[in-house]
Amino acid sequence: MKRSLKTMLIAVLAASLMLALAGCGKSDPVEVSGILTNAVDRQISVKTVDGQVVFKTEDDTAYDLGEESELTVGDKIRVSYHKSFGRNHVDRVTVIEHYKPELVFEGKVAGIKNNGITVTGKSLTVEFSRDADTAVRGDLKVGSEVSVTYDGDLSEFPYASDVKVTKAAQDQEQKKEDSKEEKKDSDESKKEEVKTATVNGIVSEFTEKTMLLAVDSATSYRFTLGKDFKVTGADKYVHTGDSVNVTFTGKLGKSPVAVTINIVKKAQEEKKTVNGTISAVEKKYLTLNTGKKSYIIHVNKNTKYTGDKPAKGYKAEITYTGNLSKDALATNVYCVKVSPEKVLFKVTFTDGTGNVISTQTVEKGKAATAPKDPAREGYIFKGWDKDFSKVTIDLTVSAVWEKIPDPAPEPEPEPEPEKEITAEGAITKWTADGDNSFTIRQNDGVEYTLTAGDFTEIASGYFPAEGDIIRVTFLDSDMKAEKIELVSKGEQKEAPAPEPEPAPEPEPADEPSEETVEPEPEPEPAPEPEPKEEPDVVVSAKVTIIEGNEDKKSVTFEDKDGNKIVLDIDGDTQIASGYFPEKDDVVEVKYTKKGMLLKSIKLIDRPAPPEPAAEETAQE
Repeated sequence: MKRSLKTMLIAVLAASLMLALAGCGKSDPVEVSGILTNAVDRQISVKTVDGQVVFKTEDDTAYDLGEESELTVGDKIRVSYHKSFGRNHVDRVTVIEHYKPELVFEGKVAGIKNNGITVTGKSLTVEFSRDADTAVRGDLKVGSEVSVTYDGDLSEFPYASDVKVTKAAQDQEQKKEDSKEEKKDSDESKKEEVKTATVNGIVSEFTEKTMLLAVDSATSYRFTLGKDFKVTGADKYVHTGDSVNVTFTGKLGKSPVAVTINIVKKAQEEKKTVNGTISAVEKKYLTLNTGKKSYIIHVNKNTKYTGDKPAKGYKAEITYTGNLSKDALATNVYCVKVSPEKVLFKVTFTDGTGNVISTQTVEKGKAATAPKDPAREGYIFKGWDKDFSKVTIDLTVSAVWEKIPDPAPEPEPEPEPEKEITAEGAITKWTADGDNSFTIRQNDGVEYTLTAGDFTEIASGYFPAEGDIIRVTFLDSDMKAEKIELVSKGEQKEAPAPEPEPAPEPEPADEPSEETVEPEPEPEPAPEPEPKEEPDVVVSAKVTIIEGNEDKKSVTFEDKDGNKIVLDIDGDTQIASGYFPEKDDVVEVKYTKKGMLLKSIKLIDRPAPPEPAAEETAQE
C-alpha cells in the first residue's frame, strides 16, 4: 500500500513538472500588426504602435501574400507568433495591405515631346514616356528642375505619372541680364591685374561647377571651379566636410575662381544604412527601392560586397556616406536572394486495404516521415510500395504485406541411433562362402556370429584367420562387422588333407565264355574341388603418395612392409572436391585388398614447397 502511494505521488509530481515545462516552453498564439520595415535573411522588422519588433521566421512559417508574389518593405502586415523558450516563433505572416512604392526621379528637363520628356539627373539622363493622364504641375520648360513620379525601370523608358516643376527655367530676358553682369565682371577682372590668393575653410557644398566654402560660423564664399582646377593633398576628390586650402583668382564675394583645392584633412563621413529591393544594377551605381522612394547609390572600387552578388529583385542593406538624395556612396552592400514561395504536396499513408494511417504536408523536394509500422493479423509488414524520400507530387503510399504461411506439421520423431557394439575375442570359425560369416568367442564365453564384406574396414595387410584374437565393431541391428582390428595372431594350423575315398569293390566276374570279354576302362579320377574364393575386404592405412596419375586414374604408394601398391580409381572413389593426390602427400586411404580399388582418400598433410636457393633469391 505504501509503495502504491509513493508511486502515485511520483507520477503526479512528474506530470506537474511536465506541465510547468510546457508552460515555460510555449506560449499561446499572439498577433501583432504594423508596417514591414525590413525583410532579409529570415528576419523581418515590423513597426508597430509600441515600437519596432524584430522576428526570426522559420522553415514552417506560412505566408498569406494575397495577389502579390513577395513581401515588400512598406506592406501593412499581421504577424501571428508564439513564444517558445524565450524566442518568437513566427507561425504566419499575412499581408493586410500591399504597399505600392512611389518612384521619384529628380533632375533638369533637357527635352520635351508630346509623348515623352527627357530629364538629366546628377549622374543619369532618363527619357520618360507620358500621355494625357500624366499630371504636370508648374510651368514645364526645357531647363526646369522637376521631380518625376514614375512606374517601371529607369533603363526601359519608364512612364511618368506626375511631373512637378520644383524650379522654373530662367526666361530669356533674365538670361540676358545675367550674361551682361557676367560680362561686366569679366571686363572688370581683366582690367585688374590677375592675382591669386589663398583662403582656408570647410567644404559645405560641392557640385560639378561650384563649391561653397565655410570660413567660419558666419562667413561663407562660393567659388566657381576653374576649367583646369586641381585637387591636391589627402585625397583626389573633394567631399563635403573636407578641411581645405583654396587658391583662387578674383575677389571673395564676387564670384572668385578656384584654381587649386588642397585637401588638408578628409571629412569623417557619417555612415548610414538603408534597406530595400535592388531595381537596377549598373557599373557605377545601384538603384535601391525602399518602398517609398528609389535612390541612386554610387559604387566604386572601395565598395565592399557581402552576401549574394547584387541583382535585380534581391533584398539589400546598403551602408553609405553622403546624402542619400544626391551623392550617396556605398561603402558596403549586403545582398540576399529572395527565397521562392514554398511549394507543398500532400502525402497519404494507407495500410494497403483502403484505410488511411496518416496524412502529411511536405515541402517540394523534401522527405515525408513514415508512420509507425502497421500491424495486420496473419501478415508480415514488408515496407511501403513507393519512395517518399524526395516528394515532387501529391503521393499515396500503401503498406506491403506478406501472408504468414500455415504452420508446418510437426516432424516425426527421429529413430533412436543404432547401438554400436565392440567385442574382443578369438575367431572360432571363418567361412569365405557367400555370406562371409565368422564367429568370435570372448573370454567370458559369449559368442557373436557376424558377417563381413566391402562395408568392413580391416587393418592394412591383415586378413582374418581362425585362431586370431581380434577386436570387432558391429551394429546390434544387422550384426555386420564395421571394423576388424588384429589384437594378436593365433597359431595357424594346416588343414588336414582330405581322406581318399575308398575304391569301389570290383563286381564279381561272370563265368568265362567262349567269347573274349574286353576289360572295362578304368574310372576317371574325380575332379579336385575348386578353392573357395576369399572375401574382398576393405583395408584402411595411412601412407605417403609415391605417384598420383590423374590421366591414368591411379595412385601409387608403399605399405608399411615396403610393398609398392598401385590402386585404381573409379567413379565411386571418394576424393575431396578439387583435390587429386600428389607426390609426398600424407593421406589416409581405404581400398579393397583383392580388387586393389581405391574406395576413399583423405589428405592429412602436404609438405611445404622448398625455399628458393640463396643464389636465386639474390638474382631476384
